[in-house]
Amino acid sequence: MGKIDLLAALCAAGLAIALLAYVIRNPLRFLGRFVRGLVVGGAVIWAANWLGQAHQFHVPWNPITAAILGLFGLPGALALLWLRWWLPV
Repeated sequence: MGKIDLLAALCAAGLAIALLAYVIRNPLRFLGRFVRGLVVGGAVIWAANWLGQAHQFHVPWNPITAAILGLFGLPGALALLWLRWWLPV
């Protein structure tokens, strides 16, 4: 094996490692953002329920509502409020 072949093999290996790192990093980044959104969504639901006690307002506390708030942010919160008033339980 010549020096050129060794250099080409090292470049190919480095490129493969960089590609693998990129593929692994992005799903982990998405998972991290999703978990952070769940935590923030849960905190917002807790705060809304705590503040809404005086007006008999309550948003159900479950992973689905937290995920909606965490993933969609303010539009998700407005959608949950609209559903809560539109479908009184």
